[in-house]
Amino acid sequence: MKPRFGEHFLCEEFACPCCGVALMDRDFMIALNRLRALAGRPIWVNSGFRCFNHNYAIGGAPGSQHMAGRAADIIIVGLTLNEMVELAEQVDAFRDGGIGVYPKKGFIHVDSRGRRARWKE
Repeated sequence: MKPRFGEHFLCEEFACPCCGVALMDRDFMIALNRLRALAGRPIWVNSGFRCFNHNYAIGGAPGSQHMAGRAADIIIVGLTLNEMVELAEQVDAFRDGGIGVYPKKGFIHVDSRGRRARWKE
């Protein structure tokens, strides 16, 4: 059996593509599992944990929450971006954290940074 982060996610879904590390924050993963339960449908993880080198290579923000294991770029299967945001706003950690919308790439970013941040790219 493969290692899991809660009921809905495999650890490998969050692994950094360059080093394979997936040091995800426990509270973040609890929140993401809540989001998955609310959605009642699969969540695809585009980007989970990022090491410093990978974050730098892809042009990620210098203080990216991905490097702390407190963020993921996701697609909730079958929902529009607006519907994804509406669901994310129902999870305390994301409502009080970061939610970013990436229309050209078709995903949202959620994080549990502990302060509210919203953006659209």
